[in-house]
Amino acid sequence: MIEKFTDSLGEPPKKFVRFDTLKAICYNEARIRCRELETFSVKLLREKQIRPVAYKWINRLSSLFFMLSYKSSKN
Repeated sequence: MIEKFTDSLGEPPKKFVRFDTLKAICYNEARIRCRELETFSVKLLREKQIRPVAYKWINRLSSLFFMLSYKSSKN
């Protein structure tokens, strides 16, 4: 479900995007925190303390926040 919604937002940008609205900046901050969680979760995944589906969901959530940031920017 999260993948379908992310995909419905369109194609990701092909070049660097500067997030230039408060909404875009906030979405990007959430994306950064998801990436930190994803990095931390690698160890948990290897130790089988979380399921692969949970790890994948964190990764997809990060992608969603990126696309929301992109769509919320003026450029």
